[in-house]
Amino acid sequence: MEHLQYGRYLKYSAIFFIAFLIIIAGLNVLVDPYSIYNSPKVDRFNSIKPEYSDHIRLVKTYAVKRIKPEAIILGTSRAIRGIDPEHEGWSYQPVYNLAILGANIYEIARYFQHANAIYPVKQVVLLLDFEAFDVYSVDTDFDELRLSVSLDGQKNGDFYIKDYISSLFSFDAFFSSINTIIYNLTNRTENTLIYEENGFCNAENLVISEGYRADFIDKEKNYIRELSQNKVRFYNPETGQNSFDYYRKILQIAYHDDIDLCMAISPNHVRLGEVYAAVGLWPEYEEWKRTLVKINEEEASLANKSPFALWDFSVYNEYTTETIPPAGDKDTEMKWHWEDSHFKKAFGDKVLDCIFSPQESGQNYFGVMITGENIEEHLNNIRTGRQNYRETHPQDVAEIEDILNAYRSEEPRLKSGGVNP
Repeated sequence: MEHLQYGRYLKYSAIFFIAFLIIIAGLNVLVDPYSIYNSPKVDRFNSIKPEYSDHIRLVKTYAVKRIKPEAIILGTSRAIRGIDPEHEGWSYQPVYNLAILGANIYEIARYFQHANAIYPVKQVVLLLDFEAFDVYSVDTDFDELRLSVSLDGQKNGDFYIKDYISSLFSFDAFFSSINTIIYNLTNRTENTLIYEENGFCNAENLVISEGYRADFIDKEKNYIRELSQNKVRFYNPETGQNSFDYYRKILQIAYHDDIDLCMAISPNHVRLGEVYAAVGLWPEYEEWKRTLVKINEEEASLANKSPFALWDFSVYNEYTTETIPPAGDKDTEMKWHWEDSHFKKAFGDKVLDCIFSPQESGQNYFGVMITGENIEEHLNNIRTGRQNYRETHPQDVAEIEDILNAYRSEEPRLKSGGVNP
């Protein structure tokens, strides 16, 4: 009798467990919090996807598989929020913003390979960021097995199986679905980064509650702490990894496959350059630009083709030196920047105007196409622009120096564990 009851208990338990898994899987497919299954979007149910930011590598892996773009945007969060796939200058459609939050150049190269292996890419805009070339920078959410091809070009035909299973039955996916439903029911879109179907992140709902200057300073504190501790290192002597090898890989693929690649150094606010200089990275910053030019021209020569356009928008002009509202001003809006490193769509549109129609946009003022012939003159012009900025903006320079001095006074206690940063 007891044996029969125990058997009945196991049977019902198994039925309950299977039913529970079916309910979870059904809800996850219906809500589709990561847009893996292309489920219909229903207003006030799942039309807004708040889980995109925390699962951006997963989301964009399968968006490429679903959309099969002919043109893509590569880069970091700066490209996500600033470079618009809907700009009228694109030569091919559809366009997808495949930039990844916090990506290093290795990840960027790997997602480029992934997209090109799924469907041949014809046009690419690659936004280049100095910090992305730190060879030690690795995001724990990055998964090689998620991509459709290996670094050496071998196909991974089953790349989607692991994610399909986890997105169906995992508790993480289940809670993401619940959060998506709650988010849509309460319509909490204010102060939210909204990801569009084309991969672009619309930041227009952001509320700068403490004012832009406070945001600049907060960002600079983080940068000075991080860059002082870790710098930007291009080479890892223990593994032999060189971050420029992955930049070279992007170029090799683009030259080999006749992809229309255009590269641009991000149009950061010049205060970020002051941060680089403050932590002793200005020489590395200049050498980074020289190396970008050198490798581009080397690979072009090997491919017997003209070098791809390589633009530098980190120059000194009225856009990159935009005035920051004074401390305590919580109402004045900045037109071109969110803070040091993130520029607004309006600025990104000007970058694309210059890339797609350089003669019409005034290329010699807004951005400079850098080559082996003009790189030293260009770097010297930037040094002159920086000196002029420091002379005309003493308050901005002093603020960054104060942040650095505050960090240095705190650093011994940070190293000893006396302060929680």
